[in-house]
Amino acid sequence: MHPLVQRYPSLQEIRLRGKPGTLSNLGSIKHLKELLTFTTYDLFGFSGDEFPSPDQCPKLSSLWMTSLPAEAAKTIKAAYKKEVKNGLDLSITKPRKPELFCKNIVLDYKIKY
Repeated sequence: MHPLVQRYPSLQEIRLRGKPGTLSNLGSIKHLKELLTFTTYDLFGFSGDEFPSPDQCPKLSSLWMTSLPAEAAKTIKAAYKKEVKNGLDLSITKPRKPELFCKNIVLDYKIKY
């Protein structure tokens, strides 16, 4: 995420998808002061503590994350749940345990090779 944030500091919308994939430097999105929408699907490799707090993303109006690390899902949802009353469109679904991610990578490897 860090190179993306550096190159496009005025981004208002980010939508990322994995098959599954890994996401690093997630905390760098706190520097996107104009960010309105952040959406991920099937991305792993980050913790909930890395995700910026609501006060670091004051303009965020839509936060959708599907199929993400279970710990991150729990932490992010708890941090942003109170923002729903302020108009945040929040959807944190399909938390995945680390074992499931590893199992899917091995299965994908066997299918491809």
